[in-house]
Amino acid sequence: MTRSGHWHIQQIILVTLIGIVCGVVYQYGVNSLYNVCKVLVGPTGLSPFVDNVFAGLWFIAAPLSIYFVPAIGSATIGETLAALVEMFLGGQWGGVNPCLWHCSRCRKRVWFLPQ
Repeated sequence: MTRSGHWHIQQIILVTLIGIVCGVVYQYGVNSLYNVCKVLVGPTGLSPFVDNVFAGLWFIAAPLSIYFVPAIGSATIGETLAALVEMFLGGQWGGVNPCLWHCSRCRKRVWFLPQ
């Protein structure tokens, strides 16, 4: 598929669903498991290792969005929706979450551009 600027309603719904599902998974699955592992591994000094292991799980919304909807901006929209859903569900980083997601992942989104 080629990249296009025109969005169909199916693409909008799919990116929205990917963002919502990833946000719920982040909040109730990944964050809980991350916190437990961080507490267990903290005394050993391997906390940065836990950060790196769980980093890939927080980046999954953009690749899924761009894979299923190869349109301009789908990775950004999917990842931003996931951050907003996580924030509204009471994420541990609160209202800073969408800003952090946007700023820290801008350089990573270049790799998810469709061809």
